[in-house]
Amino acid sequence: HEAMGEALETLYGESVAEVALPLARHFEEAGLMDQATDYLLQAGQRAARLTAYEEAVTHFRRGLGLLGSLPEGPERAGKELSYRVGLGNSLGATKGAWHGFTDSEVRHTFARAEELGRQTGDVPLLYPEAWGLWLHDAISLGLFEDSDLTNELLCLAQSTENPLLSLLGHFAMARYLLLRGELLQALEHFDQAFSHYDPEQHAFLVQNCGWDRGIGCLLFGAVILRQLGYPDQAMQRFREALALARGLSDPYTLAIALTGGVAHRLLGETEAIREMAEEAIAFCAKHGHPYGLGHGTLFRCCDLVEEGQVEDGLAQWRAHEAAHGPIRLNAGRLCALSLA
Repeated sequence: HEAMGEALETLYGESVAEVALPLARHFEEAGLMDQATDYLLQAGQRAARLTAYEEAVTHFRRGLGLLGSLPEGPERAGKELSYRVGLGNSLGATKGAWHGFTDSEVRHTFARAEELGRQTGDVPLLYPEAWGLWLHDAISLGLFEDSDLTNELLCLAQSTENPLLSLLGHFAMARYLLLRGELLQALEHFDQAFSHYDPEQHAFLVQNCGWDRGIGCLLFGAVILRQLGYPDQAMQRFREALALARGLSDPYTLAIALTGGVAHRLLGETEAIREMAEEAIAFCAKHGHPYGLGHGTLFRCCDLVEEGQVEDGLAQWRAHEAAHGPIRLNAGRLCALSLA
């Protein structure tokens, strides 16, 4: 098995990620758990990148089970941290964007990630990107009521001068400020985050964070600009975000960008929101994305209600909820119920 694994490594070279799962199995059979866990991590990340989230969960769980055979220390802790980030996001995706991230197993997964870094103290230093990803996710998902986490992530970015961590740090701070209603300061941090964004170098963020944060900067920026009274600039950013999303190979990010068509609703472009809602519904149904499917359906139902087809709009929304469950209560369901 060891010889077969080494032969596959030589044969595939830089494309070895394509055979990460067979390699993991060969090295596991050979008793080489360090290599086996490396390749299981790659297999899980590749599955997540292809939006095969249930498969990714299987690989991440398998790898976590094998980590116990490795000696304790910062190296194993850093590897487990990477597994926990991948598992948490993949679990969230399989259960639905918002329901998944409030799931007890997801919360436990991210809580364990915090424990890893806090216990050893070496993980943030030796694995700054893995730690930065965890901090970003903990802040974004609201798993820990501690605003100091946001400052910690920004300080980590500044101390390492790492573009990835700068992107995540400013993005997290912008989200924090946005929730506090500090729109101008939030917009400034979204702009700073986007200045560190490179679509090619940061493409792997999708598999760790669930969707592209550079595009997120543009979408949030569009919302803020609209609220500040700059509709033309808001629409320009939204269109830029949608164009970038169409250029990526990630269905989930495109689903979010499509459902960001709510910006059109704010501007009263009913025809555009109708077309975007239909595209989002078809696209998300095809790729199995409950978040985009739910929000696309919501926008279509709102459009029907605005046209006077109240019963039809409410009936479609209730049918969607019956089949898929409610989307985030304070954003979606209450909006739909308020139409009654």
